[in-house]
Amino acid sequence: MSVTSRSTVALLVDAGGVLFNNVTEESRFIEILAARWKIGQQDLLVALDSLDAAYETDSEDVIDVLRKIVCAAGGRSLTDGDARWLEETYGEQVTSIAPAFEALAAIRVDHPTVSLVLANNEARRWDMVKNARFGHFALFDRIASSWAVGLVKPEPEYFKAVGRMIGMPLSSTILVDDNPDVLAEAGALGMRTVRVIDRVWPKHELDEAIATVQNIESTR
Repeated sequence: MSVTSRSTVALLVDAGGVLFNNVTEESRFIEILAARWKIGQQDLLVALDSLDAAYETDSEDVIDVLRKIVCAAGGRSLTDGDARWLEETYGEQVTSIAPAFEALAAIRVDHPTVSLVLANNEARRWDMVKNARFGHFALFDRIASSWAVGLVKPEPEYFKAVGRMIGMPLSSTILVDDNPDVLAEAGALGMRTVRVIDRVWPKHELDEAIATVQNIESTR
């Protein structure tokens, strides 16, 4: 099923580094968690990174993953109260990138045949925390976060699955992301790509990419 019957282009938009800060790398979240459970910060970060596919594909709740990590480090078992505290703490460490939110709202007006698709690697719980605070889901026609697809970027199967989900060929899609490795994989699959650098929204490059894909689609 297509995202909208009049769509000619799908814009896939990353979140971390594009719409929001990268919480684990750019906030005090890991530091705060490590202090609460008396675990080394680097040990906690390494353990989370090694298990990110589990919670980003929603095969495990990120709280359950943290519970395993804390227990393995000799800490106490996480309680329901800890889960609520984790959500609150995560939410406090998230910051939005306002110009990106404004740019997506403008695209909705200026390019009505462009469908907007959220395409980020994220735990379901963390995505919900972000949405409760910032309402970013409302910017999009389709949520294709890794937890919703069951796959992660930059796996080729992730992009192919998103194409099937939105009912559009990858040649009609544009990926906006800050990760060059992800962009390279998308480009190899025939997608147009636009890189976000230092949180600056790439309006000129994106407008050009949209025009290029629309022109190609109009000749088919």
